[in-house]
Amino acid sequence: MTHCINQILSPSILIVGASVRALAESAVRGGWSVDAIDLFADADLGLIARQSMRAPDYPGGLVKAASLMPQGPFTYTGALENHPDVIEHIQENNASTDPQNTFRTLIGNSPEVLRVIRNPSCWIESFTHSGFSVPTTTRAFETVPTDSSFLVKPILSAGGIGIEAWTHEAADGPTREQHLWQQRIEGESFSATVIITPSRTTLIGIARQLIGEKVFHSSAYHYCGSITAPFDSHLAHFMRTLADFLAERFGLLGAVGIDFVVDANRTPWIVEINPRPTASMELWERTGTFSLANEHFHSFGLQSPQPHMPQEIAVGSSHMVSWGKAIYFAAHDFFFSDDAARLLRFTIDPWNFDTQPWRATADIPQENEHFRQGSPVLTFFACGTSHAACRELLTHRAMILDRFFDRYSC
Repeated sequence: MTHCINQILSPSILIVGASVRALAESAVRGGWSVDAIDLFADADLGLIARQSMRAPDYPGGLVKAASLMPQGPFTYTGALENHPDVIEHIQENNASTDPQNTFRTLIGNSPEVLRVIRNPSCWIESFTHSGFSVPTTTRAFETVPTDSSFLVKPILSAGGIGIEAWTHEAADGPTREQHLWQQRIEGESFSATVIITPSRTTLIGIARQLIGEKVFHSSAYHYCGSITAPFDSHLAHFMRTLADFLAERFGLLGAVGIDFVVDANRTPWIVEINPRPTASMELWERTGTFSLANEHFHSFGLQSPQPHMPQEIAVGSSHMVSWGKAIYFAAHDFFFSDDAARLLRFTIDPWNFDTQPWRATADIPQENEHFRQGSPVLTFFACGTSHAACRELLTHRAMILDRFFDRYSC
C-alpha cells in the first residue's frame, strides 16, 4: 500500500475497480481526498491518492481490501458493473469505528440497476421496442452463421476482452457457456459521454474509439484508446434522447458511457451501455475546466467541494483541438527495472510540453514489474488540430515506446 499525505483536510471517497487512476485524478482535481483499490496500483496513482492498494484477488478481493480503508462513501469504475454482488458486499463491510455504522454509502448506480442494464436481453429488448437500432443478439449459437458476420462476446465483458469473430474455427473451439453472439456492424466505433441527474441530462461529448490497433499491440477487438470527435446536431439530438430514455426506463444516473457504431448510412447502432465513468471520459476534462468526478458524485446527491456543471461541447465544433489517448500494450515479455523506470522518464517527459498543463502519460507502472506480451503497460496522450494530426502523434509516440521497451525484452 502507498500513502499520500497532502489530502488530509479534503473530504474523502473510496474508488474501486479494475483501473481507477483516471477517476481518482478527476476526484482530486475536484477537491477530494481519494483512497483507491484496483488491479495495478500504478506509480502515479500512489502519488495522488491518500492510500492506494492493489486488489489481492479481483474482483472478490476488493471486498476485504475495501474493509481495510477508512469509512466514507465509495464509487466504482469498470468493469465492476459486471459484479453487483461485490458492490453489495462492499456496501455492507464498512470499516467504521462506530459499531452501529456498518454500511458504506454507494455513490453510483445500484446493484439492482446494474443487474438490469448489464443483462443484454433486458436492455436490447427495451431499446428495440423503443425504436433504437441494436445489433441482432442471441445466445442460441446454433442459429448463428460462422462467416464472421457475428461476434462472440463474454456476457460479463469490458474493454473488448474475450471478443472474437464467430468463424468455423471459433465454433470448433471450447464451449461458450457465458457468452452471447452479436451481429457485427460495419462502421466507425464511437463512445458518447453523458451526465444524468434527477433533473436533466447533458451530452458532454463523443469520441472515436481505437479498437484492436496493431500499432499499440492491442489484441483484436480490445479497446486501446479514444480521440475526441466533432458531431452534428442530428447525432447530438439522438444521444440526448437516448440519455433521457436510459434515465426514465432504467433509472440510470451519473456519468454514463454509450458505445455505438455509425454505419455507412450514418445510422448509430447501440452496442453497449456502461453505467459508470469510462476510459474515454478523462479526455473531455482536457477540453474544459470541470471535474467529471464531481459531476458524477453530484448526480447521486453527494455535494462536491467544487461544484460546476460542465457545458456540452458545441455541436459541429470541428475547429476544436482534438485530444487523444492510447493504451500501450507489451509487444513482448519484459522486465521493468528501476533503471528502466528512470530512463523512461527521460524519454517521455518532453512530451509534456505538447500537452501542458496536462500530463502526456499516465498509468505508469511500479518499478521491478514483469510484463507479459499483450498486457497493458501505460497510457499516453496527444493533442492536435485535427483527428488525423492527433492520431499521427499517438502513432509516433507508440513507435518511440517500441524502441524503448525493445531494450528490455526478456
